[in-house]
Amino acid sequence: MASVVGEATLKSGERMTIKLIVPPQEDYAEKLCHFLEHKSDDQFRGIRQRLQAKYVQRCIDKYFIGEIGGQIVGQAWYGVPRGRTGIGNFGHVYTEPCHRRKGITTALMKVLVEDFAKEDNAKCVLCGAGQVAGAIYAKFGFQFIVPGAKSGGMALLKKGVAKDFAELEEKYFAPGLAVKVREGDIGDRHDCDRMLDLSQGMKELRARWHTVFIAHQVPTFIDALFCVEDGKGLTTVIENSAGSILGYAFVLNLGSRYEGEFKVMDFVLHPNYLSHAAFFAGETVKIAQKAGIPETHAFVASCDSKKVAALRDAGFREEYRFTDKFVLAEKRYDIVVLRSR
Repeated sequence: MASVVGEATLKSGERMTIKLIVPPQEDYAEKLCHFLEHKSDDQFRGIRQRLQAKYVQRCIDKYFIGEIGGQIVGQAWYGVPRGRTGIGNFGHVYTEPCHRRKGITTALMKVLVEDFAKEDNAKCVLCGAGQVAGAIYAKFGFQFIVPGAKSGGMALLKKGVAKDFAELEEKYFAPGLAVKVREGDIGDRHDCDRMLDLSQGMKELRARWHTVFIAHQVPTFIDALFCVEDGKGLTTVIENSAGSILGYAFVLNLGSRYEGEFKVMDFVLHPNYLSHAAFFAGETVKIAQKAGIPETHAFVASCDSKKVAALRDAGFREEYRFTDKFVLAEKRYDIVVLRSR
């Protein structure tokens, strides 16, 4: 739907109409795609598909646009999962160059933040910001994830959820809860590529939990989802009883000569739940088998001993080693090739 949600007088004296666009909205999908086509290929693919309502069953996407004389001059977006209370994402803020410094972003942000305060499907929205944008967002309640920072990850927390991101992270990844593994989908994207990646625990884990060789081509959850959309395999997520997404996995064939007819599996998991790593890997293999994928390979750096052990506990066996092919801090390690039974 499209609706007028505000009017603003800009510093130039011009009047700007603020509209809310929620896909599906065919007459604005093409206009906004054109307006945002400067984004990177991967970003634009997601933007286009959201605007074309391909994700509408799993996502709520809200585009706040500013118009002068019927022409789009500015835009800001946030998205949240549909059907569960998770993590939201904020971004794609853009103003036409010839209309900058008129207060367009400030006017859009005011309406967007007011709308988010009434949104029930997210505890917070997360984003990344440079120094200039970060200063603007901070005026509307966004906090830098790293205290005292002037750029980097930022969070807008729903009132009463937590006092800051550190407290939110502690609550979100609270250990000791029951878990389940299911297929992942676009509704999990913000929990995986924002909440999980921005958490301090996950940043520390990545020093000893690497994605290597073929799997290195899939650095994020959205990259894995795009591969799934292209018919290359599947993704899974591990979720606790509070609804928090604790990690994700993929089983994909990326077309390399090393894969042949097999698919490659890799996974990331928050350190508070590493004791469930073997369960996560094993359940992912079962889901893959039900989907017609009988066997998978995993490529793991030999220095990641816990990852290797988890895969072995999940029933993988070592097939081969690429000797000294992984370099970390000027040291060389093997890449261990494991295969599901």
